[in-house]
Amino acid sequence: MAVTFVFDRDLPEVAALFLSPDFRRFRSERLGESQVSCKVKKTASQGHEFLMSRRVTRSLPAMFSKFFEPSQLFHLRENWQNTVKGWNGEFEVAIEGQSIDIYGDFALEPHRAGCRYTINHQCAARVPLIGRRLEKFVISQADKGVEQELTFLQAYLRGDIDGAV
Repeated sequence: MAVTFVFDRDLPEVAALFLSPDFRRFRSERLGESQVSCKVKKTASQGHEFLMSRRVTRSLPAMFSKFFEPSQLFHLRENWQNTVKGWNGEFEVAIEGQSIDIYGDFALEPHRAGCRYTINHQCAARVPLIGRRLEKFVISQADKGVEQELTFLQAYLRGDIDGAV
C-alpha cells in the first residue's frame, strides 16, 4: 500500500528538509526515537545516499510480543535521485536481530502549488507460521511511522514546531 502526502510548499523547500541529515535527526528525536545517527553522501549520479540508524519503541500486539522486543534498532539505507520531475529513489530497512526486511520506493514531485510525496512499503519476514501476518503488521507500522514523519515535516514547514535545524 502506498502512503501519499501533499505538501503546500514547493518542491525545493520540502526536498531540502528531506535531504538534510540534521533535520532527519531533529525529527526522529522529537518523535521520541533514540540512538539516532544519520550520514549522507553524494553519489556519482548527482544523487544522495543516506545511512540512518535509530531506536524505535512501539507497542506490539500480544501475538508478536512473544517474538519481538518493543524497542528495535532500525538501520535505513535510502538512495535519492534527482529527476526531471523531482526526486525518486529506493530504500531498505534492516531491523537489528530480526528476520525482517522492509524495502520499497518513493517519489517527491511537484503537485499543484506544492509537491507530493509517495512511498511504497514492502516487507519480507522469514518467520515460520506467522510470516504473512507479521509482514502485514510491519507494513502497517511503517505506514503509520511515515505518516507521523510527514505530518511533523508539514508542521515544521508551517512554523508550528519550535527549534531550528
